[in-house]
Amino acid sequence: MNQYPYIEEWLDTLKASGRKEITLKTYRKDVIQCLSTLEKDGRPTSPYEIRPEDFVYLRNNLPQKEETRRSYMRVLALRIVHYTGKDPMKSANLLFNREQRNRVFINDADYQKLYENANPTMRMVIILGGMMGLRRAEICSIRDEDIRGNFLTVRGKGHGNGFVVKLRIPDLVQEEIVRYRQWKATKPSSGDGYLIQNGNPLSKASISAMSNRFRTFANKVEVNATVHSLRRYYAMTLYDETQCDIITVAKLMRHADVSTTSRCYLSASDTKEREAISRMNDHVSNFLGQDLVSGTASPMPGPDSMCRSGRNAPHRLK
Repeated sequence: MNQYPYIEEWLDTLKASGRKEITLKTYRKDVIQCLSTLEKDGRPTSPYEIRPEDFVYLRNNLPQKEETRRSYMRVLALRIVHYTGKDPMKSANLLFNREQRNRVFINDADYQKLYENANPTMRMVIILGGMMGLRRAEICSIRDEDIRGNFLTVRGKGHGNGFVVKLRIPDLVQEEIVRYRQWKATKPSSGDGYLIQNGNPLSKASISAMSNRFRTFANKVEVNATVHSLRRYYAMTLYDETQCDIITVAKLMRHADVSTTSRCYLSASDTKEREAISRMNDHVSNFLGQDLVSGTASPMPGPDSMCRSGRNAPHRLK
């Protein structure tokens, strides 16, 4: 039985509102971590007794990195608001540092190397992530019934079943799916209907396991990449190689805010930077004239000549 009162009751309320089981499991873990930290110092654990100074204590004493600490505390604050209508975390006026995330990008050569060295299952992950921009959980959750003709039903982020969308499947991806299914038909499976799970039930552990296998594989072929690097590759390719505008990229990425696309999924390449500098140089050269570039422009006037003419001339005292 849970040692802290009200947690399960609160989680049951969230479940009734459509929260996923995996989300509830995460919330339970986060809250228990916060409450056990408070309890070790003799601080209150009841949602009716936790004060702003207790959140200050959590900020300074939770063992996780700062971003994770803030996430845990927000979940605890949600629980307190549910029962009291008050948010002691907000009242604490806490300041958090913005942490720099190490977002890993890959280029065409990296993508080709991953594809050519992958086994059939890993190749399917590479194709779905790099050519359709699917997230790792979305890839793992694809069932055979979700593939109908040239459309794929994707259950993305969100409560309950998430945001369900239908995406058009590119021809190359369709060909890869056919080949993968033919290969998979020769392997033992429990027949649960997942595309790449090979009979294993979908869970947070299975998603993490797939991510770990991918990272191990990428390291083996000497490519610095995560599963999410494939989604970034999809965004970068749309933006750089197809000349797709950022609004359309955000729509294809299924981002509610275009700033998420620009901040987290696009990165300036050295080639693009050189091209931009060259175009800037050409533009200014045409605007100011070739004599500026060739060194034949008239010398800049000295300070005395500037003062002898126009509005820069000194006023005479009368």
